Amino acid sequence: MMCFFRRLQIGYLADSGREVGPGLKRHLASCSACREWKRLQDMIGAQLRDGAGIALAKSDLPDRIIAALPRDVQARAPSAGPVLFPGLAWAAGIACLFALLALLIVSDGPEKQVARETDSVSRALQVVTAANPAALTARVEAPFRNELASLSSDLERGVAFVSGCLPRAAIGFEVTSN
Repeated sequence: MMCFFRRLQIGYLADSGREVGPGLKRHLASCSACREWKRLQDMIGAQLRDGAGIALAKSDLPDRIIAALPRDVQARAPSAGPVLFPGLAWAAGIACLFALLALLIVSDGPEKQVARETDSVSRALQVVTAANPAALTARVEAPFRNELASLSSDLERGVAFVSGCLPRAAIGFEVTSN
């Protein structure tokens, strides 16, 4: 059980770059499984550092940073090579910019769009109201009537529940629900 926690500690120390403390050193001296675990952690850490060095070397970092890397890392790093068709990238970017500008110039502002939509809704409402005003009124009032009926029913059940919780002498009368 303690080896589980010691291995977590070894992983933390490997990730943070801190030194092994005296308690862990004593455990490593007596536990071959944890020593092997530490060896594997150290090996993985070294491979990750080498890989990071190669990734840094092949990126577009300034020459002074790449020069600070170890020579063996610089030798293993593949060259980035020239950028193919840089003019094509510039042309695509400029074409996108012109397309965006054209879209902004041609399109209406949000105020005009809202005004157009409001006019169309009000025209539709006038047509429906002129055709059958009673149907429109009933259609608008129906959800409100249903909600009011539900609230009334809930209120009656709530009053009946509360009155059932109180002693009968305190109430003086009995509330019943329909």
